[in-house]
Amino acid sequence: MANDARVNIVGNIINEPKTSQWNNTTILSFGVSVRTTKKQEGSQYYESDIYNVSVWGKQGETLLNQIQKGTMVWVEGDQMMRSYKNRNNETVTSPSVNASSVKILAKGKSNGNYQRQDNATNNLANQMQQQVDSEEEPPF
Repeated sequence: MANDARVNIVGNIINEPKTSQWNNTTILSFGVSVRTTKKQEGSQYYESDIYNVSVWGKQGETLLNQIQKGTMVWVEGDQMMRSYKNRNNETVTSPSVNASSVKILAKGKSNGNYQRQDNATNNLANQMQQQVDSEEEPPF
């Protein structure tokens, strides 16, 4: 699709993943919150962007029993903007990602800390969290 943009997002799943079927293909859907550090007039604050993620086929079926609300994931895929009518009949546009790859970085929080999956993802998750928590602007 010409309007797609390739994206990588890292964030936490904000709802329990749900499955649906289309042409005998399983679609796993969940929301991911991506925290962004902002600065305004010398003070720092955080904003969250919510991405609706869809994972198709066997990958979605496999992930269903491995992820839950609170799981930290790294999602790579094609971003699209979707419009829909909310409860107040207002048109809302939100980013969606048709995932080609999903990596589990940590399984929810226990005692305020993520349960890391392995040393490599532990290092990556720590680096990503340090970048979010730092006062410096990202290098890109």
